Amino acid sequence: MNCVRGLLLISALLTGNVLSAQDSLYTRRILDDLTSRRMHGRGYVKNGCNKAGKYIEKEFRKIGLQPLEGKEYRQHFELPINVFPGHPSLEIDGRTLSPGVDFLVAPGSPPVSGVYDIVTVRSPLEVLDKGSMKGKWLFLDTIGSGVNFSKEDLKRWKNNLKDVAGILYAEPKKLTWSVSRSRNTTPELTVLQSSLDKNPTKIRVKVNSKLIEEYSVFNVIGTIPGSTNSDTTLYVTAHYDHLGGLGPKTRFPGANDNASGVSMLLNIAMHFMKPEYRPRHRMVFIAFAAEEAGLVGSKHYTEQPWTPLSKIKFLLNLDLMGTGEDGMMVVNATEHPVQFRELDSLNTISGGLKEIRQRGKAANSDHYWFSENGVPAFFCYTLGGSPAYHDIHDKPEGLSLAKYGEVFDLLTRFLSTF
Repeated sequence: MNCVRGLLLISALLTGNVLSAQDSLYTRRILDDLTSRRMHGRGYVKNGCNKAGKYIEKEFRKIGLQPLEGKEYRQHFELPINVFPGHPSLEIDGRTLSPGVDFLVAPGSPPVSGVYDIVTVRSPLEVLDKGSMKGKWLFLDTIGSGVNFSKEDLKRWKNNLKDVAGILYAEPKKLTWSVSRSRNTTPELTVLQSSLDKNPTKIRVKVNSKLIEEYSVFNVIGTIPGSTNSDTTLYVTAHYDHLGGLGPKTRFPGANDNASGVSMLLNIAMHFMKPEYRPRHRMVFIAFAAEEAGLVGSKHYTEQPWTPLSKIKFLLNLDLMGTGEDGMMVVNATEHPVQFRELDSLNTISGGLKEIRQRGKAANSDHYWFSENGVPAFFCYTLGGSPAYHDIHDKPEGLSLAKYGEVFDLLTRFLSTF
């Protein structure tokens, strides 16, 4: 950083650029709305994802974001998705377990209903010793045995155990769910270890699942014109979808992941809509669908971009913005050291965050497909605070927003350097 630029940055910091009390209330409203029951976990049961997309489009309009020339706000696409419209039920040895609290259904599981015997296997040799397990549930007890069952072992065994009625796993710490675009041949359940006896013998289970071959969703896209005539663009992105639910009662709210990122994107858009902060370059804001299904929305966009990817000067992708007690992580920092030093210098001057850590490339959010297409990009997420992640406990009241204002301040200043 040269001296002149350093003085300009210090001057900017002295003028103040943090979220107002009103903006903080707005942030909380966005979090509450996106995690409310009517959004159904922003997944695919009861059309939660599309309800969230329509809500975000309305926010774009209110803020004043415009659709790109010749386009609308929505970029539609389709994907297959396995959903669970009915309430799953599970009893093991007469004990009733609760979905999300005690157990989870594997996201690719097919339907299953019935009462079955359980066969426990604690070592690879036992799989061979048990003989036929046709019509029975197999409990792979990797915890009780201390034996590490590799993914290759499990895949090989499942191929050799196609006649089993289902597979049961134990989880020692916390239940973590996801979504699937395909369906497995064998139903699978994961039960929290504290909710499962050491030697289970009987299982009563009912799971209703449905594979939807073409589920229609959409990315939400808006723009702010730049003050110059340049066709160079800055992108700010965040995914708005989440996991949805296991039936109508068990819901995954997704407050930190990623209602918080959407709220940050909206706050940044409001900031740059103000005349005094009008950006030099055109800014494009995208709320992606289907990130949790495998970065599908961002992949679709990079395959059918609405502005040339070669004209994107930089992309900032936002996820898990709801904490910050321990600082912030930047994925792709080692790929773009000049930009990372700029970001880190801004934080050093302001002292807003404890630290900014750096990572290399990772296919862990929507920046990835842009990076693979040569677009300079950072993926930022906050550290510390609530451990809730991909579970039923990721609720807005669990988010501290401890450094939300400082992160907003840092990111808006960083975007203003381009």
